[in-house]
Amino acid sequence: MVNATDRPVVTIGSVQFSIGSMDALTQWHVARRLSPILAEMSGAFKKMAHSALFQDLPEPTPEQVAAATQVAQEPLPTDEEASAVLQRDENERALEMFEILAKPITTAISTMSDADSEYIIKKCLAVCRRKTGNTWASVIDRNSGVMMYQDIDMRTMITLVAHVVKENLGDFFPTSL
Repeated sequence: MVNATDRPVVTIGSVQFSIGSMDALTQWHVARRLSPILAEMSGAFKKMAHSALFQDLPEPTPEQVAAATQVAQEPLPTDEEASAVLQRDENERALEMFEILAKPITTAISTMSDADSEYIIKKCLAVCRRKTGNTWASVIDRNSGVMMYQDIDMRTMITLVAHVVKENLGDFFPTSL
């Protein structure tokens, strides 16, 4: 089977997968089928960049400066307390990003035909290999399109597709991926 040492390798759960290269014509056909989704993502990213969460903060009021000065004189929070605050802020940003991105992307995906969707998935999975013992085996049968491993769930499948798209089309759509 294919030696994955010259390919990017990703670990999903406890399983290693190598991400291969598509030929140029397949890249073209996958890119054109993905273009509506990528266009929606681009618009969503622009919206996200203009959202209030990512704008510069206004100048602080004198009251805010006084409050900050008072806080600065108090003992520093413990690492655990600081981590909890940062995690909360990070979760809030992630939720806002999800809310901005989810609707346009899911709308674009839902309007894609089953044939286009399956084309993208099967072409992406066709360049993936799974490490089984000391060998690398195809994830999908290129001729029949049948998945070779029944334990590959939708999350793993979509994660692999995303890695293949990034690896093969990242230079073509540099601002979208």
